[in-house]
Amino acid sequence: MKGGIVIIEIHIVVGGTAVKRLSFECEIITPMFMSGSDTMTAELRPSEIKGMMRFWWRAARALDDLSSLKKEETEIFGGMDQGNTKSLKSSVSVIIERESLKAGNNILDLINSQQGNNYQGIKYLLYSTFSLKSGGKRLIKGYLKPGSRFKLILSFRDDNDEKIKAVLASFWLAMYLGAFGSRSRRGAGSVNVISHDFAFDFLDFNPKGSTKEELENWYRKNLAEIKKVIQPAKTGRYSNLSKAKIYIADPKPTWIDALEEVGIVFKEYRSKNKGKIFDMAAFGMPIHHNQFSVRLVPYDQKGRISDRFASPLIIKIVRSNGKYFPVLIHLTVDPIFAGKESKDGKRWMTATVNERKKLNFSVIDEFTKEFTKFLNAVVIEYEKL
Repeated sequence: MKGGIVIIEIHIVVGGTAVKRLSFECEIITPMFMSGSDTMTAELRPSEIKGMMRFWWRAARALDDLSSLKKEETEIFGGMDQGNTKSLKSSVSVIIERESLKAGNNILDLINSQQGNNYQGIKYLLYSTFSLKSGGKRLIKGYLKPGSRFKLILSFRDDNDEKIKAVLASFWLAMYLGAFGSRSRRGAGSVNVISHDFAFDFLDFNPKGSTKEELENWYRKNLAEIKKVIQPAKTGRYSNLSKAKIYIADPKPTWIDALEEVGIVFKEYRSKNKGKIFDMAAFGMPIHHNQFSVRLVPYDQKGRISDRFASPLIIKIVRSNGKYFPVLIHLTVDPIFAGKESKDGKRWMTATVNERKKLNFSVIDEFTKEFTKFLNAVVIEYEKL
């Protein structure tokens, strides 16, 4: 296919023979830092698209019983059986046929080409894509440029409306609450559906609204329908939507202006609170200090859980009627502990933990209040839909 179009086929395998194929044309709205084994070269990854759909299905379902959650997820998306003895065939396969997406080598070149602003907010949000070093060499991530388009096809092998709707709901959430690739929770990798080749009465995949209030109504309608399809329970054991809040600010004429506005508010809030290192860990870990000799990572009472804690706060940009809306999503999750570690020479595996504290997620509420105040945002409470 010509003209920078990429075909992505997602085959929903739920038994029988394919009876329905749903085609979406999509457009990348903000730079997408998605890559494969060569982490510096941008490419669309089937596994990431599939993974994001699974993540948002779990977030919407919000079951506290992890065994039941896994069973339900496996029925739709495949995986190991309940006994963990055999692998059940994946019910979603993603096929990407590449042609020619528009790619860039260094996001700084794009940012610095803009006139009249040094865009410190965007640089703050996307810093890890151009500022990190290894062996004295700067690591610059390649990216897929805004305006790149691709066609996505959902191919169903079953007439089961319940499963078809669950997959479509997961895809909608991945598109309009989530994003794709590195820094996807900090404004990168936002995607819009431009058109589709079918009529479906329960979800609208094309954002509607020229004002934040109109876009809010579009979100409310679709999220209410999704709650009927993926009926939410309530948990805090992992990030989910059960008590999530969604904030929508006034639109800007370009994605750069919209992302810069959010970035400045976020940068200023983090900067004035930078001394509160345990509080700032609520926005995601690891956090490094003292030239990468000290870090904060997730802990429990026994010790280190992992090296990473995904931020409960997602920043994204949604385009509607030619305007670009800053959107925040504050997910539900129970507070965990953070451990402050000192590196053992060049190793973190044997690092010394100096201090351990429970995270205080009220700082995220404090930031969203500032976002709402300075950017005049409206708020959607998922629980009340």
